[in-house]
Amino acid sequence: MTIPRRTTAVAEGVKMNSFIRCRDQFQENYDFTKRSRGHGGVAIFWKEHLDPFIQKLDCSNDRIQSIVLETNPQKICIINVYLPVNKGSSSLASYQEHLLTIEEIMEMTSDCSHIIIGDFIGSLIRANQQDTILQNFVTANQLLTKHSNELTYFGYNNTESQIDYTFTDKQDLFDCYATGMYADCNTSTHSVIQIGLPSHIQGEGVRVNKVVTKKYKWSKANYVQMEAD
Repeated sequence: MTIPRRTTAVAEGVKMNSFIRCRDQFQENYDFTKRSRGHGGVAIFWKEHLDPFIQKLDCSNDRIQSIVLETNPQKICIINVYLPVNKGSSSLASYQEHLLTIEEIMEMTSDCSHIIIGDFIGSLIRANQQDTILQNFVTANQLLTKHSNELTYFGYNNTESQIDYTFTDKQDLFDCYATGMYADCNTSTHSVIQIGLPSHIQGEGVRVNKVVTKKYKWSKANYVQMEAD
């Protein structure tokens, strides 16, 4: 199954580009009778005018994607992940392989600050085998996060846990970090994690979408019709 790696979306009049990957996109004989679309994926969206400052990295992994953002004072590498569920010893080995891929990306982009974000399936506040692997990975790579004990996953079978994180390898890279409150109308089983970065982009000839405002000509208004309505 092939998912386009570049799509354009329009959100509230703002043109967006994206980098999308689904975990089943490399399956050659995908059965559309069982599921009509790709699933279990990761996506990064950005405003179209930032294209000159975005470099997409191909890590040949169906659960991890990465971009480099040309920011000042230092470039930022964003690594987006959706790690596998713990289903036994084989999946634990696969989990470790994915974490190794993240480490390889960090080494390849050693001139960048790093943000690793997504659904890690493992937790920092539990103690099963997969949690321990994640905790060791965080410690070994000296990763930082501003998480609290707030839960981030609310399953349909009434399971609750904290498995969504945003990590960084640079002190004070985030100027804000907030876990959104889960709402009944949320279409996802995961809460939103919002971060702010004290970085900026400078460049010449960057086109920013123009905001169009309308000024009403009240002198030409039909007040009789307005009162009738």
